[in-house]
Amino acid sequence: MGDMRIGNIHPAVGGESKPRKRRGKGSATGLAARRARDTRVRRRGGRKIPAWFEGGQMPIQRRIPKRGFKNPGRVEYQVVAVGRLASAAANTTVDRAWLRQAGIISRSGRSSCSRRAK
Repeated sequence: MGDMRIGNIHPAVGGESKPRKRRGKGSATGLAARRARDTRVRRRGGRKIPAWFEGGQMPIQRRIPKRGFKNPGRVEYQVVAVGRLASAAANTTVDRAWLRQAGIISRSGRSSCSRRAK
């Protein structure tokens, strides 16, 4: 056995020191799915996701075309001039069938006067 000096000392075979594990550095280390800070912030109630967030896809309020609104519960009316009702005989029931027969209205379900210019 030779001189024992500090520069000649080596660890035993199989007992060599390993590199330390770098914790908290993300999924690239192979030790955790996410950083410790990230899980801590989520646990403490930070970084709330809004109710309307759709995971990064185009939000519904931007996907739907903005071309106006038509109320499905609307009641459609037809304009009838009162002077045209003078042709009705006395004690006549004025209803949709009579108005169509008299030619005062033309369509039974749709409005005869449209707001849009034709």
